[in-house]
Amino acid sequence: MNRALYLAAVASVALSIPAHAMSLTAFYEFDARTQAASVHVALTTEILRTSLSGDYVRSACIETKFVAPKVWADAVKQIYAGIAASTDRDTDTEESHIVAAVKEACDNVDAPGYDNVGHRFYNTAAMLADYPKSLDRNRIIAVAVSTQAAFAKTAGHDKYAQCISAAFGTSDDQATAEFGFARLVSQIEGTQPPDKNIEQVILEAISSECGPDPK
Repeated sequence: MNRALYLAAVASVALSIPAHAMSLTAFYEFDARTQAASVHVALTTEILRTSLSGDYVRSACIETKFVAPKVWADAVKQIYAGIAASTDRDTDTEESHIVAAVKEACDNVDAPGYDNVGHRFYNTAAMLADYPKSLDRNRIIAVAVSTQAAFAKTAGHDKYAQCISAAFGTSDDQATAEFGFARLVSQIEGTQPPDKNIEQVILEAISSECGPDPK
């Protein structure tokens, strides 16, 4: 990863991150396992979204450069290195580093894509078993949702990003946003069949609230 380009990307993305994104101060309140899961599910949700939208080049890029088993450890270390180097944990966010890393690695990539990426998604039954504490699950879900808002905003889809923030994060009507997030969590916890993946549930909830992905 080109460090100068990455830092420039973080600075650029930070201006577009929704107000409800998770600060790095909050990031460090969770253990390493939950931190890693929040990064991973945010990335795999974007893999599914781009795959469903037909952008197989981008989905393949994220898959091969970030979440494939042979690269995951190094990829997460690179993201963590950027997080650790932050000088303002109260305003800098986990989402800004995720989006910046993808932007730096996968924007303007000219490579063949593929659409068989479902084998790395996280089924809801496994997540409920792996993370029995609701606080940990909620953290993972929240980062995936707010990262989707950040990806939408950096792609120029401001209204869609605002809708995601209003429906699931922060809005003028905080009660509405809290209800939207609670309903999403309830959907994930009660998903049938239980092998349905969490990324699909998140994207379906966003589509239900905000309409089709503007791509």
